[in-house]
Amino acid sequence: MIDQSGGMENPIVDAYLYLLGLGESRFTLSELISVLEVPAVLARFELTADELERIRQWSTEVGIRWGLDGKTAQQHDLPMQESHTWLNGVRRMLLGYAMGHDHIWQDTLSYGDVEGLEASVAGKLAEFLVAINDAQAKLMESLTPKEWISTLYYLAERFFLVDEDDAFQVLLSKQLDALTLQWQQAYFDAPLDQQVIRQLLSPLLQESQGGQRFLAGRVNFCTLMPMRSVPFKVICVLGLNEGDYPRSVAPMGFDLMVGQYRSGDRSRREDDKYLFLEALMSARDCFYISYVGRSIQDNSEKNASILVSELLEYIGQSCVFDGDQTLAPDEAQKALLERLILEHPLQPFNAAYYVQSQQSAVQFDKRLYSYDDQWLPALLSVPVDNEPQAFLPLDGLEQPRLELALDELSRFIGHPARYFTQRRLKAYLSLPEEEEKEDEPFALDGLAGYQLREGLLQAMLKDDEDSFVERLSLTGALPYGALGRLSLQQSRGQCRQLLSVLQGYALEECAPIEVNLTLGSLVLQAWLDLPTATTRLSYRIGDLSAHQKMQAWIEHLALCAQGTPKQHHLINLSKTGKLLQHSFIIIPPNDAQDYLNKMLALLQQGLCQPIALPAKSADAWCKSYCASKTQEDPDIAWEQALKQYQDNSSAFTRSEVDDAYWQRYFPDLQSQKAQFVALCEQIWLPMHRHLEEME
Repeated sequence: MIDQSGGMENPIVDAYLYLLGLGESRFTLSELISVLEVPAVLARFELTADELERIRQWSTEVGIRWGLDGKTAQQHDLPMQESHTWLNGVRRMLLGYAMGHDHIWQDTLSYGDVEGLEASVAGKLAEFLVAINDAQAKLMESLTPKEWISTLYYLAERFFLVDEDDAFQVLLSKQLDALTLQWQQAYFDAPLDQQVIRQLLSPLLQESQGGQRFLAGRVNFCTLMPMRSVPFKVICVLGLNEGDYPRSVAPMGFDLMVGQYRSGDRSRREDDKYLFLEALMSARDCFYISYVGRSIQDNSEKNASILVSELLEYIGQSCVFDGDQTLAPDEAQKALLERLILEHPLQPFNAAYYVQSQQSAVQFDKRLYSYDDQWLPALLSVPVDNEPQAFLPLDGLEQPRLELALDELSRFIGHPARYFTQRRLKAYLSLPEEEEKEDEPFALDGLAGYQLREGLLQAMLKDDEDSFVERLSLTGALPYGALGRLSLQQSRGQCRQLLSVLQGYALEECAPIEVNLTLGSLVLQAWLDLPTATTRLSYRIGDLSAHQKMQAWIEHLALCAQGTPKQHHLINLSKTGKLLQHSFIIIPPNDAQDYLNKMLALLQQGLCQPIALPAKSADAWCKSYCASKTQEDPDIAWEQALKQYQDNSSAFTRSEVDDAYWQRYFPDLQSQKAQFVALCEQIWLPMHRHLEEME
């Protein structure tokens, strides 16, 4: 591989050029993490790859977005703020190591995940940021050429620990020596700023350094360049697409040669045509040309480069295959081009590469072949119908007496497919992704807004609102300035509206009530909170969700089944500001035990195979089935469930089938209709029958 840019050959080059631009940098999370990812930087600051991942995690959790310190925002003509800077993040890490989690000291909230020996990792991060700060201070000054040479060597020494045989040191010394010689010959000693130095060094360090390795191997990948017309047995030219080659260069607005071409003026298109001719003349046995012949959007035919078209036209008019001399000129030309041009399928696993024409009803080009045998098992397998295959259940777990937490039952009913995969198969299909955000929050929406309102409501219930708001501002979760104050004011209004309803229940500190219920070989256990002596509350700022209803229903069944029934009220403040209140009807212990037994039996089955019972779709089915307008019409209820499962995607919501677990097992719920409807009637419908709206 030759003719690569310096940055592609050596990642130190890109990191070094970024350091040269520190005077204009925003110091975003992703930028500094990218610098740390360079092996030479890790070695200089004695960090490992695992420690770098910890730094990435800590930086995300403490809210680092951009800015070295508060002055970075001022350099970009913005108000000074430190809540999302690297300095504030490192302060939180080190304070957490010294004081523990969630303590405030000098307007800094401690972050307690830095513990034990990991404190050295935070120290190394602090050392790296000190080096970045010192480098920025040096680069912000205008220096003489002699001072710049010393500074540039200082940057390389301060941030990179390279091997003796690393090409970067040689490249940097070579280019700096060349610059020094130019300045000395011009007797130039005026001060220069970092923008000029970066503009000078960037093309010098980025230029290809692989010219001396040309013809180093049996197969060489390179660009078309003049004076490379060395004879080769095989020459392959790739990417000869229409519009890509010959290259077209947009003219500058001040270029007076545009439209006034004279003989001898350089033309990039003419140069490319000559390079193509050189490559053609250098091929001895084979000249291979490749281009994209069909569109990836609609499979429509696309033209090759004009050079390829001209070459094919010339060959068709001047040559003919042996044996086709008696054909008409047009037919002979068509036969020739059919033999010269080979159209490849889009995918490497296409059957045309593996199946011989005489063995298949479809006629494939005999010139198509493949050496890759990894696709053979799929091609040799017996075709099957598109009928959905039933899952073969795993063997049941043999446990004579099992103590089961009540939360486990709620977790299973809420997502049977995920429960089976994680609990039985020990597999996780959706891994949390740490997103490196580069901008501070400008609005409280989505999950962040919901979590803030939930925390604020709990703080109000504990009469700890002021302390919570103080911590909230120090974490950087609030938008900056007036936007943050308005968002907090709106959230406070919603929380106080729900708080006024909750305070009407005469809340008191009651001891949690124990659940210890034996049902066959299973023992359900839990400790449930009790806000009042007679009533349990489930409250939420948001619409009444399927998971909230089902969790409350299971807890309600457990209390009724063991003979300690309590009133259970569900209180919600919808997005429109409407207050919704529901309650469950107290049911006899025998009925409650029957419902729980059905759920536990389904749980035993769900540990052996995935169950097609998505919660949101089941809730939509029950809502439609119990509605007065539909009058228990199962067809309309099924339409609503199917719509919720696979036709509910928008900018703000996702269809349930978009979940990785449902997509893996049941991409199409239509084939599971009978089982789904039966389970809805057995598990979810009783909950809706016993849920009534309060006035």
